[in-house]
Amino acid sequence: MPDLHPPEHQVAGHRASASKLGPLIDDSGLFYKPLQAGDRGEHEVAFYEAFSAHAAVPARIRDTFFPRFHGTRLLPTEAQPGEPHPHLVLDDLLAGFEAPCVADIKIGAIT
Repeated sequence: MPDLHPPEHQVAGHRASASKLGPLIDDSGLFYKPLQAGDRGEHEVAFYEAFSAHAAVPARIRDTFFPRFHGTRLLPTEAQPGEPHPHLVLDDLLAGFEAPCVADIKIGAIT
């Protein structure tokens, strides 16, 4: 298992707190985002699976504007020892940057 640690810079997801899981990164350039409970987490995984494999999405769009999806992984948590939690595994878009400047833009039914 790679050495996982909280990101120094973060674009997406929620920061960890005493009662909330937060994202992790490893030194190979991967970002581990905790899945939300219930339908929200399931819908997010379904989106990444469909988007990653959809032939109608041009590679230049998918590879330029979106992190590559590497599936999901169960990771141990400090908040609940012995109970692994599912995480999305994505490319860490900020890996290698010393002072990144990035916008996280969402368009949806609520936001």
